[in-house]
Amino acid sequence: MTDLKQLHEPAHAPVAAQRVLSTLHESKSTQASGFAAETHEYIYVVGRIDAHFPNLSIEKEFYQACLLTGVDVSSIKEVDDDVALARLNRDSSLNTLLYQGLGHKANEYVARDMNWMFCNVDGNEIYNLITDSDESLMQFVAALGLKDQHVILQGQVMLDGRVLVSNLIPAESTPVDKSHIVHNENQQMKELVEEIRSLNANDGVRNEERALNYVLYNNKKVFKESYDLCYKATPSGPNPNGYQLVNVEVVTSWSGDRLVSKVIFNYQGINTSAKQSWYTTVDVTGEYPFILTKWKRFLPQY
Repeated sequence: MTDLKQLHEPAHAPVAAQRVLSTLHESKSTQASGFAAETHEYIYVVGRIDAHFPNLSIEKEFYQACLLTGVDVSSIKEVDDDVALARLNRDSSLNTLLYQGLGHKANEYVARDMNWMFCNVDGNEIYNLITDSDESLMQFVAALGLKDQHVILQGQVMLDGRVLVSNLIPAESTPVDKSHIVHNENQQMKELVEEIRSLNANDGVRNEERALNYVLYNNKKVFKESYDLCYKATPSGPNPNGYQLVNVEVVTSWSGDRLVSKVIFNYQGINTSAKQSWYTTVDVTGEYPFILTKWKRFLPQY
């Protein structure tokens, strides 16, 4: 298991914030008590956590709380009206300050009053987040300390449009990243992963998006086989220059009482018209997707 405490803690992060970084690895289930009624819309989306001050009163309380716990908040001392507050909420360095301040156990009460947002990989704020436990709230705070690294959000859409978060997973701790990014020196493989990963620029709410996102971070075989097709061609074979991935399709249908998405990867020979298609299947019936078929040849039906 990746030690996020070593990888991601800021140089002067409070002990409490350093401790909660490790909790991002732990899966948790939540109940929707106390919130708007749940729907059956589930989320599996990639991006980052942001936090905003909802009003000037909360910002001033955060400022005072940080003074009492020894956090340097001199940079926000002059925030004294709504215009300055709006400017602060747009400041890209705010998350680092919030991580340092809210990571103190004594300041946890302020975290409960913050507006928590989720941004997709394009940087667009797409979901307002809520939580039903202090442990999950500290996951929010810990995610602020990951800076430019992505997290995966699993949750459920409430009837009022907010998302009740069940789990946050650092992308670096997923099987694909561990195998092909973090512990891999093959630059071609890393570039291939990043190229295919560009498909994660979605909101993660449609079943097809959830299945695709799950595959991109959990199915190592997709990238291993794609690499072989692209870079390990036989010089004397029909496609000496290898294949290239031309598109990805996702088809979702019921299989008995289970909802299954088939993620199809279509390849074409470089400088030839030869084609190959392969697929992986993901069960998206419930909140937590899982792989059914890792990698299998796909034969189109006409």
